[in-house]
Amino acid sequence: MQKLLGKIWKKSEQQEQQVKNKSKGIVGNNNEIVKEIEVNGQKVKIPKEHANASVEEQENCPFMKMQKQKEQNNQIVDTEAVMPFQKKEKKPKGGCPFMPSENKKNPPLQLDLELKYDMKYISPKNYLISNKGFNLFKKNQKERKIFDSYPVYLKHSMFHQEDDLMVKARKCEISQKFFIFDQFREKGNKFLKKNDLEMALNCYEHALSVVRWIELLDEDDIEYEKELKQKQIENVKKREEEEKKKKLEKKTKRGAKLQSINSKQRQKQRDQELKEEIEDMAEESDYEEIEPVESEEEKKKRIEEQEERQRLLYEKARQQILKSSLPNSNQNSNNSNEETNEESKSNKDNLSECDSLDRGIRSDEDFDMSEEEDEELEQKQEQIGKELEEQEESKEEIQEKLRQEEKKQKIQQKRKERKEKEENLRKKNYLKEKIEDEDYDTRSDIAIGDQQDLLERKAELDREQRDEQRKEEKLKELIKEYELEDNQEEFQEEIEEIQRESARIRMEEKEISQEEIEKQKKQREKKAKEMLEMEEEDKEFRKKYKLFLSNFNDENTRLFDGEDLKDAHDIDMRQGMLLTILMSIAIVYLKLGHYSNAIEALEDSDKVAQMKSSQIYFRKAQAICYNKSASLQMLQKGKEDIILALKIKSTEKMFKQEKGILKILNLSDHEEAYQSLAIEITDRIHRKKEEETEKIRNLLERAAEIEEIYQEMVEDGRKQAGEEDEEEDIRWSLDKEGKKFEGNELKIFLKIRELEENKEKEITRIIVEKHYSMVDFYVEQMKIEKVRGAQEELQKALAVQNEMNFYYELDLQEKSQNQIVQEVNKEFKVELGLERVQKRLNKLKMEYARDIYEQGNFNFYILEYAIKEYFKRLYNLKNRLEQMQEDRLKKKKSLNNNNSQDNKPGFGSPLSLSNLFSAGGVFQIAFLLFLVVLVLSFFNSDLAKNMNIEQIFKIGFPGFSFK
Repeated sequence: MQKLLGKIWKKSEQQEQQVKNKSKGIVGNNNEIVKEIEVNGQKVKIPKEHANASVEEQENCPFMKMQKQKEQNNQIVDTEAVMPFQKKEKKPKGGCPFMPSENKKNPPLQLDLELKYDMKYISPKNYLISNKGFNLFKKNQKERKIFDSYPVYLKHSMFHQEDDLMVKARKCEISQKFFIFDQFREKGNKFLKKNDLEMALNCYEHALSVVRWIELLDEDDIEYEKELKQKQIENVKKREEEEKKKKLEKKTKRGAKLQSINSKQRQKQRDQELKEEIEDMAEESDYEEIEPVESEEEKKKRIEEQEERQRLLYEKARQQILKSSLPNSNQNSNNSNEETNEESKSNKDNLSECDSLDRGIRSDEDFDMSEEEDEELEQKQEQIGKELEEQEESKEEIQEKLRQEEKKQKIQQKRKERKEKEENLRKKNYLKEKIEDEDYDTRSDIAIGDQQDLLERKAELDREQRDEQRKEEKLKELIKEYELEDNQEEFQEEIEEIQRESARIRMEEKEISQEEIEKQKKQREKKAKEMLEMEEEDKEFRKKYKLFLSNFNDENTRLFDGEDLKDAHDIDMRQGMLLTILMSIAIVYLKLGHYSNAIEALEDSDKVAQMKSSQIYFRKAQAICYNKSASLQMLQKGKEDIILALKIKSTEKMFKQEKGILKILNLSDHEEAYQSLAIEITDRIHRKKEEETEKIRNLLERAAEIEEIYQEMVEDGRKQAGEEDEEEDIRWSLDKEGKKFEGNELKIFLKIRELEENKEKEITRIIVEKHYSMVDFYVEQMKIEKVRGAQEELQKALAVQNEMNFYYELDLQEKSQNQIVQEVNKEFKVELGLERVQKRLNKLKMEYARDIYEQGNFNFYILEYAIKEYFKRLYNLKNRLEQMQEDRLKKKKSLNNNNSQDNKPGFGSPLSLSNLFSAGGVFQIAFLLFLVVLVLSFFNSDLAKNMNIEQIFKIGFPGFSFK
């Protein structure tokens, strides 16, 4: 041991000396003493001292600089070399089980956000989600209203059903789902901290699809859902009918109770009479007392005898009461109906009394029943009735569920049987193929050698068929020859011999060709198996790529939103999971600059939350504050949200807990975050107001200058007061030929006018759309760097579009903008109510928007594309308008030609002053006069006098009647 310690000590001393020499720069890497160093490619001797040099010269000395750097770099080496045998302290692994690691913590309240213009979120599966399919007729297109209403992050859950683990997770209980959900959430938090936002969003969407998801249904499932919906409608109708019946029964019971209240006093009197009679009967009966010492058998016998006697007494008393209550047979028949009704009621009351005795009397001793006990019995009966009704309802529900499950099983069994039958039929069809089928021989799947063999076999079969035909022909000829002869016996014998020979020949042929037939059967079976395997592969392919081959609509998609959960604790747990994950999805959207999508996710989380949460309103205010395209109204709404968040935070228990718990939840800086956001929103509102006031001031200032020039021209007499530049009304505008527009021509003309007036606006819109299409292209290819570059170019285009839209959408008479206008107009005092002032302001707005467009920093190639697209659209509209005008003129010319031909004088033309004295006109006048003469001569005749008017009309009009 001492030798070992001495060796270790010597090594430590040697290492100390080496470190000191290295710090002085004397020793090199191989422990050699250094006497010279290189400075700017020249070797210089190391100075021993700097006694006569100044401080600046010492600092500028290269050797001293190197020495200082080495001392700084070797500070760690000194500590390690001094104690070589001392081990480093190991830090404990793991940590507190409740305290998550910093990478897995939820995102903080304060985020590193930048001011951006709001961009539409384009998902990588947009080409599948937005595809509606192609149908020539709109009637065949299926509805997508419900599907389009779902947010994007929920639509992505359809593409997670391809993962088998996700399908299993969705079938688990909520307690098991929580652990899977938490793993996805922690992964998303880790990626968010690394600023990998796309992966974080993907993890959060996976976590959401564990609890809430959309599923693509098969065709069989769609049919089953339709059946379920019909059954649900029928069940609802049945329940409504049952509820109506129950209400009617309750009403009848209430009426019966009201009637029974009046008869209670009578029942009490009769009950007392019954009790007295029963007691008398009990005293008269021979009741034998039993000895105190008895066996078990004797006790049972005694109890049975007591019960029998009690039952007999009760029956006797009941019969006596019924006899006394029945009406006498000798009563008069002239009694009124009222008396008979009263008697029937009394009989019913007696019967009800007997029934009450059956229920009430249980022993010989306790016959006295008070009013309170009667009420208690009634209450107990009502409770028992309610319990029975509830049990019946629960039984009905269970029976309905069992019926539904049985029907599901039957439907599934039918489907399986149907599929099995189809598969068997296919197999049979493949095995029953004939060799003569030309398609079977010419398939490309068969090899060249196999084809030659089949052709040879086919040729042999053709020869055999020809031989058989020849034999049949010979038989027919022989039959004809023998028919002429008289000996029929010889004829029959020869025919039998021929048949025997033909049968023998066929058997030989069958024995020869049987081997070949077996080979062909084996080949057919192989082909059939291959075809079936191909079909199964096709089915598997369709299952795998079902999402890529189907168009989504309301029929083939279904939302699963926790309808199966019934326990209150499970529902609360699920809602908490949804709230946390929707908040984290909103945070990712905020960082990406998709503020409208973030607000959509926050509104969804607000619906899920049981109580109002301050964090939701805080995030909404963040989304509005960092949105550059937010208007002044939106910013004021954001200010209201942060004020409401501060109010709710003061009452929330979460923020009143200790610092340790707040640190675990990553909410330790909540006070600073809320206050800083409130200050930022107020600053943003102030800046926005200043920008809008400057823009409105420039407009009104320019309008005031024009108004002054106009007043000077009126004073000089160059223009009269109230005179304005007349403009054509677009509705009554005329084309070059001076004809009015008709039908759809006016709509197209208005579109052309709008395009010409708003040329800059339309070009900027095309530029923005082109940038979005570029982003969509790069998102599909998953090229994130190029996506970011395209989004930067899009931000520039959105900045120009937003500034232009301010002038296009500016309405100086609105209430929201009226306050700023009134404050600015106090300086200039422009009369905004005048029409000429409004027209001037509209022109000025268009000019300012045009200036912004000209100063815009667009991509040259995209701008060139947008201008070409704009003029192409304008050119197409103008061509369409010209074609419609030409078609209209052609139709008018054709109609005029037809009318001119019809109006020529002739036998078929109508009478007019122009053709009155023509040949046709004269003939028409003569025919009318002839008819008048005939009518007059008929009415003056004797036949007309003898006939009635009705008969005259029936002669001319046989189907006529005055009715």
